[in-house]
Amino acid sequence: YNGRGLTLERLGKAEEAILDFGRAIQSEPNVAAYHRNRGAVLLSKCHHEEALVDYEKVVSLEPRAAGSYYLRGLYWAHMKDWAKSLADYTEALTLNPSLAEAHVNKANVYMQQGKMDDAIAECTAALEIHPISRDAHGKAYLNRGIAWANKKEYNKAKADLEMVLKVDPSPEMGKSVRGWLHKIEEEFK
Repeated sequence: YNGRGLTLERLGKAEEAILDFGRAIQSEPNVAAYHRNRGAVLLSKCHHEEALVDYEKVVSLEPRAAGSYYLRGLYWAHMKDWAKSLADYTEALTLNPSLAEAHVNKANVYMQQGKMDDAIAECTAALEIHPISRDAHGKAYLNRGIAWANKKEYNKAKADLEMVLKVDPSPEMGKSVRGWLHKIEEEFK
């Protein structure tokens, strides 16, 4: 059921995927991956309470796994509960200091709170991790560039934003970067 649920999710059939993940959980209730997978789909479909139940179960089944806290941190960030999100990202990083994505998402929370220096520090920490995924690498430079721009440190912002295009040349990232670069150029005038 879990494999079929993953396939259904990839096909955009979220409600059917949720049902199959539920069947997998019924047959083996203590497999964290099944709860993790269902929680992700539930959250994407805005079934917040149900997603939290699954994420809490993942943490209870894998209390020493950084990913458990990272996922619950994503949930809390989605719900804009910054304190709980930061606590879970911090715990994830305590368990796995090389989890670059947790640094990047922790930076996002700090940016939401207006704590640009903390956001810059988290992005820098993410960039010091090797190897790092292209996605996390690009987001770390993007977030740090945005934080620099918010501090009116435009030369540093521009340098980081230009690095984004080198490490993640995807169209989505390019569009975001070009918007910020345009904004910075306007501020320089």
